[in-house]
Amino acid sequence: MAASSHVRNGIPMAVRGNVSRLLLLLAIRALWGQNWIQHDDVFNASGVPSVTFSCPRFADLDQDQDLDLILAGGSVDLLFLENRGTPTAPSFVLSDFVTTEIPNLLASSVAVTDVNLDGFPDLVCGGYNGIMVYLHDGQADSVTFTPYPAATDSLSVGFSPAPAAADLNGDALPDLMIGRAEDGSVDWVPNTGTMETPRFTSTHLQPTGIDAGLYAFPSLGDLEGDGDADLLLGSDGSGLQFYRNTGSDTAPVWSGDAAVVAGLGAEAYFIAPTLADLNGDGLPDLVYGQYAGPLQYYRNTGTATTPQWTYDASLFGGVIDVGGASNPYLVDFDDDGDLDLFTGQNLGDILYFRNVGSPLAPAWEEHSAPFQTLGHSIYSSVTVADLNHDGHLDLLCGDVGGSLYYYRGSDTGWQPQASLFAGLDLGYWLIPRFIDMDRDGDQDVVVGNDAGELVLLENQGSPTAPAFAVNTTFFQGILPPVNCAPAIVDLDGDGDWDLLLGGISGTVECYVNDGTLSAPQWTALPDLVTEIAVSQNATPAVGDLNADGRPDLVVGDYDGLFHYYENQFSPLTVEPSLPTARSLIRAYPNPFNRAVSLEIRTAAYQALHLTVYDLTGRPVMTEPVSVGRSVATITLQLPGWAATGIYLYRVRTVSGNREIGSGKLLYLK
Repeated sequence: MAASSHVRNGIPMAVRGNVSRLLLLLAIRALWGQNWIQHDDVFNASGVPSVTFSCPRFADLDQDQDLDLILAGGSVDLLFLENRGTPTAPSFVLSDFVTTEIPNLLASSVAVTDVNLDGFPDLVCGGYNGIMVYLHDGQADSVTFTPYPAATDSLSVGFSPAPAAADLNGDALPDLMIGRAEDGSVDWVPNTGTMETPRFTSTHLQPTGIDAGLYAFPSLGDLEGDGDADLLLGSDGSGLQFYRNTGSDTAPVWSGDAAVVAGLGAEAYFIAPTLADLNGDGLPDLVYGQYAGPLQYYRNTGTATTPQWTYDASLFGGVIDVGGASNPYLVDFDDDGDLDLFTGQNLGDILYFRNVGSPLAPAWEEHSAPFQTLGHSIYSSVTVADLNHDGHLDLLCGDVGGSLYYYRGSDTGWQPQASLFAGLDLGYWLIPRFIDMDRDGDQDVVVGNDAGELVLLENQGSPTAPAFAVNTTFFQGILPPVNCAPAIVDLDGDGDWDLLLGGISGTVECYVNDGTLSAPQWTALPDLVTEIAVSQNATPAVGDLNADGRPDLVVGDYDGLFHYYENQFSPLTVEPSLPTARSLIRAYPNPFNRAVSLEIRTAAYQALHLTVYDLTGRPVMTEPVSVGRSVATITLQLPGWAATGIYLYRVRTVSGNREIGSGKLLYLK
């Protein structure tokens, strides 16, 4: 690679030293506005957030004749999504058309009804302190909700009740149905107030005799076309329950009919259903939230008196939500030239999502079945590499118990090899990452843990017979975050490894190595990652997902989601030390398409090995080099699965493992 400076928009891209690097980063930040752009649609095509304990409701909040989405959940404040589609083809987008912030503590569930009969939908929220009514201000462009405590100040229904609303006694006033969290019972409360002053009190509370189990989530709607409200009920257990209103307009009586919702929600828990006509055909459709988060939509393809349910992924499908504690790892597992996704999760599963898109535009399809028999505890993590250089990718898993589980790959699957990492005391909730930290051609392991410790397991064996020694001083000078999740990448292009560390706060820390491979000096660069933030327990992974030669970020979180951050800054280049008279490497052509030749001039009659790495530090290929009198030329062709992007090469002596030189290659596939 040429050692001369390159200039982009007046900014020199070849710099020396940490001060210049930091100045360059700040200049780039000013130039592009931000270092990373978040594109969560890569993992959530619908754009509708996936929140744990999701509870959806629909109403026309902005008076534009279509239904907007109100979404409550276990870890977020109440969300309002504007329908920017049509009454027959909705499209829900997070926007600021509602200006009121209602905290999760007061709104873990919600119902929508016109409480004061002024023609505008109001909110009935269930939260930690019980039920609270919020009145719509009547504005369309900028909606505000005002608390109305007088409506429920005499209503005591326990911890985190789940409300539903409809006129249950024929007086034209909306009444409430309340699902209890602590015992799963369902009661209804008549509105004993007036049109202008709604009132709900405990003295008028009427039990239905229905027991959902625990955490009853009711929804009311007319599913049989007889003009009264029927009851759809979710709970902490799997499946939905349906109760017909077989009473009268003034005295409801509930009769169970399991056939109406048979099979729905069988694989979900903590189900929160709701009914709304989302395609404008006059029939109520079914949407339910769940503990895992993603909303499930079933169109009513039956009649006004006999509903039939057809699953439809068009509104809320495409979200990847693994349940909890996602911790992504990117690797081209299927050798097709793009990066696939592995992750652990809170229940201990190892999940694999194949990239069925392209190096330019990823798309994901789950293929986790081969990994379901791997044994480990909860809060699992995984890293993937060919540890023993036999041509098969191996897996190393961590878990909350503090063990590392090595599975050697073969033609028939993955076999556990307990001895390689036995006896290590590395703490708890381990997140390992394969990386050739010293670039000697074999895989080392970097491990983060729950106590905020970062350890290097240095491979002191060989590429085919690994043997690991614990190095506790390699990361001196770094104060890792609690629940440390490492990602390793050469951010500044100087040939050594830099660190991105996620932690419990949901942010990511950046440390650049200003030393050498063997004697690192770590310098924090917080400005580089100020845009990166998730809800809790950030777990970063690095890989080029759009084939622009820049390492992008995928960040997992405690909710089990994935967040994609596209890299907007150019890879920093640090001018390499000038070669001595006895050592010179020239790569040509560079950039290259099919093949690149490296001319190596060094001391005569040496045996060398040349290794090519991608930007995440994974070896792509290793080749022996034999130097004659003073020069050797080797021609490289990257494997067919190698994606377009920047690669690093390193040449070292076989005897003594002394570095001869290193540089960059730009591959244009």
